[in-house]
Amino acid sequence: MSDSTHGTSKTWCCYQRIINYVYHNQLKSSHITFHEHVFTSELSQESAKYSNQTNSEKTRESIALRKELFATSFFRAFPITIVAVGHYVRDYQINLEELFEVTYDSNASAKASTGLKNEYLNMHFDDLKNPKRLLIHTNQLSMVSNALLERIGEVCKNFLNT
Repeated sequence: MSDSTHGTSKTWCCYQRIINYVYHNQLKSSHITFHEHVFTSELSQESAKYSNQTNSEKTRESIALRKELFATSFFRAFPITIVAVGHYVRDYQINLEELFEVTYDSNASAKASTGLKNEYLNMHFDDLKNPKRLLIHTNQLSMVSNALLERIGEVCKNFLNT
Protein backbone atom coordinates (compact mmCIF):
# COMPACT_ATOMS: atom_id res chain seq x y z
CA MET A 1 0.00 0.00 0.00
CA SER A 2 1.49 3.31 -1.00
CA ASP A 3 1.26 6.56 0.94
CA SER A 4 -1.46 7.94 -1.31
CA THR A 5 -5.02 6.87 -0.65
CA HIS A 6 -5.93 5.85 -4.23
CA GLY A 7 -9.68 6.09 -3.80
CA THR A 8 -9.95 5.36 -0.10
CA SER A 9 -9.76 7.52 2.99
CA LYS A 10 -6.56 8.46 4.78
CA THR A 11 -8.07 7.03 7.97
CA TRP A 12 -8.51 3.62 6.36
CA CYS A 13 -4.90 3.70 5.16
CA CYS A 14 -3.88 4.43 8.74
CA TYR A 15 -5.87 1.45 10.03
CA GLN A 16 -4.16 -0.68 7.41
CA ARG A 17 -0.73 0.51 8.57
CA ILE A 18 -1.57 -0.40 12.16
CA ILE A 19 -2.63 -3.90 11.08
CA ASN A 20 0.57 -4.20 9.04
CA TYR A 21 2.63 -3.29 12.14
CA VAL A 22 0.72 -5.77 14.30
CA TYR A 23 1.34 -8.58 11.82
CA HIS A 24 4.94 -7.69 10.87
CA ASN A 25 3.86 -6.38 7.48
CA GLN A 26 2.84 -9.93 6.59
CA LEU A 27 -0.46 -8.51 5.42
CA LYS A 28 1.10 -5.77 3.33
CA SER A 29 -0.68 -5.47 0.04
CA SER A 30 -1.74 -2.87 -2.45
CA HIS A 31 -5.31 -3.26 -1.19
CA ILE A 32 -7.06 -2.28 2.00
CA THR A 33 -7.56 -5.53 3.95
CA PHE A 34 -7.82 -4.36 7.55
CA HIS A 35 -11.58 -5.07 7.49
CA GLU A 36 -10.71 -8.76 7.46
CA HIS A 37 -9.10 -8.41 10.91
CA VAL A 38 -10.97 -5.67 12.79
CA PHE A 39 -14.39 -4.26 13.47
CA THR A 40 -14.80 -0.51 13.01
CA SER A 41 -17.43 1.93 14.09
CA GLU A 42 -17.69 5.65 14.73
CA LEU A 43 -18.71 7.67 17.78
CA SER A 44 -20.95 9.81 15.62
CA GLN A 45 -22.78 9.31 12.36
CA GLU A 46 -22.34 13.01 11.56
CA SER A 47 -19.51 13.54 9.13
CA ALA A 48 -17.70 16.35 7.37
CA LYS A 49 -14.25 16.92 5.98
CA TYR A 50 -13.35 18.50 9.35
CA SER A 51 -15.14 17.72 12.61
CA ASN A 52 -15.67 21.41 13.41
CA GLN A 53 -17.86 21.62 10.28
CA THR A 54 -20.51 19.25 11.65
CA ASN A 55 -23.64 20.44 13.41
CA SER A 56 -22.61 20.13 17.07
CA GLU A 57 -26.14 19.43 18.32
CA LYS A 58 -26.67 16.63 15.79
CA THR A 59 -23.22 15.28 16.66
CA ARG A 60 -24.08 15.35 20.37
CA GLU A 61 -27.36 13.48 19.68
CA SER A 62 -25.59 10.93 17.51
CA ILE A 63 -22.92 10.33 20.15
CA ALA A 64 -25.58 9.86 22.83
CA LEU A 65 -27.17 7.08 20.76
CA ARG A 66 -23.82 5.48 19.97
CA LYS A 67 -22.81 5.54 23.64
CA GLU A 68 -25.79 3.28 24.33
CA LEU A 69 -24.53 0.90 21.66
CA PHE A 70 -20.90 0.98 22.87
CA ALA A 71 -22.00 0.19 26.43
CA THR A 72 -23.19 -3.27 25.33
CA SER A 73 -21.30 -6.48 26.05
CA PHE A 74 -20.57 -6.83 22.32
CA PHE A 75 -18.11 -3.93 22.41
CA ARG A 76 -16.66 -4.99 25.74
CA ALA A 77 -15.76 -8.38 24.28
CA PHE A 78 -13.00 -7.06 22.02
CA PRO A 79 -9.49 -7.45 23.48
CA ILE A 80 -8.40 -4.11 21.99
CA THR A 81 -10.45 -1.01 21.31
CA ILE A 82 -8.93 2.04 19.66
CA VAL A 83 -10.85 5.25 20.20
CA ALA A 84 -9.19 7.58 17.71
CA VAL A 85 -11.34 10.64 18.30
CA GLY A 86 -8.98 13.18 19.84
CA HIS A 87 -10.94 16.08 21.30
CA TYR A 88 -14.38 14.41 21.08
CA VAL A 89 -13.87 12.84 24.50
CA ARG A 90 -13.42 16.27 26.07
CA ASP A 91 -15.81 18.25 23.87
CA TYR A 92 -18.71 15.82 24.16
CA GLN A 93 -18.07 14.67 27.75
CA ILE A 94 -17.47 11.03 26.87
CA ASN A 95 -16.37 9.03 29.90
CA LEU A 96 -14.38 6.20 28.33
CA GLU A 97 -13.80 4.50 31.67
CA GLU A 98 -17.49 4.25 32.37
CA LEU A 99 -18.52 3.51 28.81
CA PHE A 100 -16.09 0.61 28.29
CA GLU A 101 -15.53 -0.42 31.94
CA VAL A 102 -11.80 0.35 31.87
CA THR A 103 -9.35 2.29 34.04
CA TYR A 104 -6.85 4.87 32.82
CA ASP A 105 -3.21 3.91 33.44
CA SER A 106 -1.00 7.01 33.59
CA ASN A 107 2.24 4.98 33.74
CA ALA A 108 1.38 2.90 30.67
CA SER A 109 0.21 6.06 28.88
CA ALA A 110 3.45 7.92 29.60
CA LYS A 111 5.52 4.93 28.49
CA ALA A 112 3.50 4.40 25.28
CA SER A 113 3.65 8.12 24.43
CA THR A 114 7.41 8.52 25.04
CA GLY A 115 9.13 10.07 22.05
CA LEU A 116 5.92 10.99 20.25
CA LYS A 117 5.96 14.66 19.36
CA ASN A 118 2.61 16.38 20.08
CA GLU A 119 0.81 13.03 19.96
CA TYR A 120 -0.38 10.71 22.71
CA LEU A 121 -1.67 7.29 23.60
CA ASN A 122 -4.00 7.20 26.60
CA MET A 123 -3.97 3.63 27.81
CA HIS A 124 -6.93 2.09 29.66
CA PHE A 125 -7.31 -1.48 30.93
CA ASP A 126 -10.15 -3.56 32.33
CA ASP A 127 -7.83 -4.71 35.13
CA LEU A 128 -4.54 -2.95 35.87
CA LYS A 129 -2.92 -6.06 37.39
CA ASN A 130 -4.14 -8.71 34.96
CA PRO A 131 -5.54 -6.97 31.87
CA LYS A 132 -7.65 -8.84 29.36
CA ARG A 133 -8.84 -5.72 27.51
CA LEU A 134 -6.99 -2.64 26.31
CA LEU A 135 -8.54 0.63 25.22
CA ILE A 136 -6.32 3.20 23.48
CA HIS A 137 -7.53 6.77 23.17
CA THR A 138 -5.58 8.92 20.71
CA ASN A 139 -5.86 11.57 18.04
CA GLN A 140 -8.03 11.12 14.98
CA LEU A 141 -5.94 8.85 12.73
CA SER A 142 -6.20 11.03 9.64
CA MET A 143 -4.05 13.60 11.45
CA VAL A 144 -1.26 11.51 12.99
CA SER A 145 2.31 10.61 12.14
CA ASN A 146 3.55 7.25 10.94
CA ALA A 147 5.48 7.07 14.23
CA LEU A 148 2.21 7.10 16.17
CA LEU A 149 0.68 4.46 13.90
CA GLU A 150 3.72 2.26 14.38
CA ARG A 151 3.57 2.75 18.15
CA ILE A 152 -0.13 1.79 18.20
CA GLY A 153 0.77 -1.32 16.21
CA GLU A 154 3.57 -2.18 18.65
CA VAL A 155 1.34 -1.67 21.68
CA CYS A 156 -1.42 -3.81 20.15
CA LYS A 157 0.98 -6.54 19.11
CA ASN A 158 2.60 -6.66 22.55
CA PHE A 159 -0.78 -6.77 24.27
CA LEU A 160 -2.00 -9.61 22.04
CA ASN A 161 1.19 -11.56 22.70
CA THR A 162 0.93 -11.37 26.50
